[in-house]
Amino acid sequence: MSAGGLAGSTLGCYRALEDFTDALDATDSIVLRASELELGPLAELLVLRRQWQSQGKPFRLDTEGDKRCAAVRHVATPGQPPVWHGERVGALNIYGGGEVADLAAHEFAMRAGRLATDAGMPGAAARLWKGAFAELIGNVNEHAGDGARGIAVYEFYTNAVWIAVADNGQGVVRGYTSTGQGLEALETATALKWAVVDHRSRLSEPGRGTGFSTVMRAMLTLDASLRVRSDDASIETERPALGVNWVVRDQDKLRGFVVSMFVGWKPTRLA
Repeated sequence: MSAGGLAGSTLGCYRALEDFTDALDATDSIVLRASELELGPLAELLVLRRQWQSQGKPFRLDTEGDKRCAAVRHVATPGQPPVWHGERVGALNIYGGGEVADLAAHEFAMRAGRLATDAGMPGAAARLWKGAFAELIGNVNEHAGDGARGIAVYEFYTNAVWIAVADNGQGVVRGYTSTGQGLEALETATALKWAVVDHRSRLSEPGRGTGFSTVMRAMLTLDASLRVRSDDASIETERPALGVNWVVRDQDKLRGFVVSMFVGWKPTRLA
């Protein structure tokens, strides 16, 4: 699998997933190979798969030979360690907080950060990226709601890395409307902009709302693209020459929250 052509914008690689979603309502049966998807779209599909199956949609995901799906399946199996690391791929089961879970999440992010440095990501950028990854993992337990579970996955390429963090929790709209602030008519597009662009916390305590600001500082410093999907919309970045544009798109409803970030860097030249 190659990440070529993705740096600067991830928009194109999600179109195949959206075309596939549309096709589900117009065919008797569809099989999709996990190995044909980049990590970001695959993370969304893994969340969508369970709800599609419960709705009886004619869909099968072929995971044979896909190391990312094997890693996710391993850490999600009861009795298995919550962390799995391979040569290019790693996965973490995010399961409700507590000292053991928090330690596993911390060690997972630290390991990913070391791999990023070893892969050639510049030191300052690697530290920012590691902090953003840890922040996204921590957001699952803080914002997904009681009983929610999540997964974090990374995949390294040559001079690039994908990360994805997904949960099956309450979603972005419910996160805001559950606070009793009179937001019952809130639309998903507005909620995503509040969370990702404006860093508006769903909670009123001082110091809240800083989570995505950490991620955005890392993203804007790096050659990175970000996509967030929840409920019936997604928001993602385009990187034109003069800055960042946010693109909001209507989507098939997804129960939960999926964040993915693609980061590329120039290879280090030896003297």
